[in-house]
Amino acid sequence: IYNAMANMVRADKFRYPLVYGRGNFGYDKNPPAAMRYTKEEPVVLPVSLPNLLLNGSSGIAVGMTSDIPPHHLGGTLTATINLINNPDLITIQKLKEKIRFNDQQITAADFKMQEEENSAAKQLIEEKYNVLISERKKIEEDFIQLKKKVNQELVNDLQGPDFPTGGYVLEKEKLP
Repeated sequence: IYNAMANMVRADKFRYPLVYGRGNFGYDKNPPAAMRYTKEEPVVLPVSLPNLLLNGSSGIAVGMTSDIPPHHLGGTLTATINLINNPDLITIQKLKEKIRFNDQQITAADFKMQEEENSAAKQLIEEKYNVLISERKKIEEDFIQLKKKVNQELVNDLQGPDFPTGGYVLEKEKLP
């Protein structure tokens, strides 16, 4: 039981750690210290959340592999609350709308799966990739607009009786 609890403390094992512990619970490749060396037992225990979706899981059983990626906390909680409040009215499609994407990063290995036609993985990656591209484009456009605004304010600050031409101060007087 202690080893399982020690794993629940570690942020490198879980996307959202389930237990807050104090003491040496291990890190990276170092195992946790023996139970007697941890400072105190954890006081916060896991709550009733869909931990399998939040933290994900992977494993092999009888020649079959399973890999559930970690999902975002906010969307998962919203879907869970909707499912509790309206168990008969919620469909799988509505749940997918609430839990839109997982939190796993896209890697080169994921793009190899795109070679398979009509696979669920291909659809998920294409949807997530399109969203990431559109968000990045929006951020870059906002940054460009902000940069233009800051540059314009700097030029406006330089203009005045002492600097009639604005940004050409360095051309008139060479600094030593």
